[in-house]
Amino acid sequence: MELEYNFETNTPKDVILEYISNPENLLKYVPAFKSLKRLDENSWELEVKWLFTIKLKVKRIIGTDEVTYTIEKTEGLIKISASLRYVILTPKNRNTILKIIFSYEGPFESIAKKQTEEYYRRGVEIFKRDLEKLEEKHLNIQRVTTKFDILNMKTILAKGIKRGEIEDILTRAMIESVNSRVLVILSDDKTIVELIFENGSLEDSKGDINTLGENIKVLMKISQIMETKNRTS
Repeated sequence: MELEYNFETNTPKDVILEYISNPENLLKYVPAFKSLKRLDENSWELEVKWLFTIKLKVKRIIGTDEVTYTIEKTEGLIKISASLRYVILTPKNRNTILKIIFSYEGPFESIAKKQTEEYYRRGVEIFKRDLEKLEEKHLNIQRVTTKFDILNMKTILAKGIKRGEIEDILTRAMIESVNSRVLVILSDDKTIVELIFENGSLEDSKGDINTLGENIKVLMKISQIMETKNRTS
């Protein structure tokens, strides 16, 4: 069984790619998807409560303009093989088109097809609303970063870390932001996450920390303008 849908939007491609690269968003569309347990950078264990409760292995493959999730259960009597592929198309002089291709091989295909169609009809509004929120967050980041010149900010940290060290980095950023605005950029060479701290708390963010891999580069910058003002006041 294979179903294909097209969703048209004026949301920028990078915003769409960020959204579909986060498997947690899939849980919003299918009530039977109950939880995701991360296994490594690009694979998860998905618990599904449908006609029965099963656990599936989900793998993510990220390309330049597309993201594919493969979903499999190969052990036991019930065997399932499915995939969810998102392809971003950017035709000239038209809105961006997100092509969604779902394939399924397993028991109860007719039920799976009917429910997939229902989930899509309901999911269109969820998807539209989520993209609008994500795009607004991106625009907010752009407005915030224009308040100061990043090139003239003081770099206080630049190094490579492991994923488990992120909490220590964020704790330091919160402490540093008590007197100055702090910008933290995290990158695993595939995904970039930007965080802005002020007055000891997170003011704004761009990207999802959960999508970062094991090896991460960190850049922490501090606003020298605010730092100077606090010292002279």
